[in-house]
Amino acid sequence: MKINERDLYIDPAKLSKYLLNLDHIDGRSKAKLLLGLGFTEDNIYELNDSIVHHAAVNDVTRFIQTIFGINILLKAI
Repeated sequence: MKINERDLYIDPAKLSKYLLNLDHIDGRSKAKLLLGLGFTEDNIYELNDSIVHHAAVNDVTRFIQTIFGINILLKAI
């Protein structure tokens, strides 16, 4: 199953305060990877677009409801 990119939303605060935050206890490993790939606060919308595009072009295997929202699990490449 594919998801339409227009149906996906990522809160910008999640990108900056979690995924790009080296001080966040759960996000720091993700931040190391993403910062190493060249994503920063200066190009946060490129990170958003990359994540949304990845989710839109790959098959969804499962949706998981969490207290933070819905997580989408994608088929492994």
